[in-house]
Amino acid sequence: MYKHVFAIILLTLFIQACFYNYAYCDNRLFLHKSVNYNDEKLCMGDILSINGNTEELNKLRNIEIPPATFSDGYIDIKEISALIKKNTDEIYLIYGNSVRILDPANVNYDIYKSDYLVKAGDRISLHIKKNGINIEMHGIVMEDGRYKDEVNIKLLNKSGHFRKIVKGLVKSKDIVEAAL
Repeated sequence: MYKHVFAIILLTLFIQACFYNYAYCDNRLFLHKSVNYNDEKLCMGDILSINGNTEELNKLRNIEIPPATFSDGYIDIKEISALIKKNTDEIYLIYGNSVRILDPANVNYDIYKSDYLVKAGDRISLHIKKNGINIEMHGIVMEDGRYKDEVNIKLLNKSGHFRKIVKGLVKSKDIVEAAL
């Protein structure tokens, strides 16, 4: 019996030693939901937020993404991982599945100008962006709003109770963006 217990302990220690780098990785990459692409070069720093302070991370930000990679309108985690492995030997934890690449030339903004995208009382998703940090919260719009209109939003906590009123710009149906 002691042999079995000893074997299990050794096996556990071996597994921990093998996967130590993956479990305690300091370099974290957070994929954005979507990014606008204007026929300019697209870099890793445009599609993800990077946590960490090493020089490798700065090199990673400047890796150019070939247009063939996102010809389907998305860059998925496999494509991002392949680009990272090609350019560095560091280990990264990647949060997210894919990034949608939007082409602003194909968006019909006239639709947004005529109709209200959010109406008073609608439950919306509020996106707050500052210094590369993206936060998504839920709230209730207090007034009707068209594309790029500034509206007041009641922020809600997890239990659905009122917390605070903030201002934001209407970006699309049920999505408002605020900058702090």
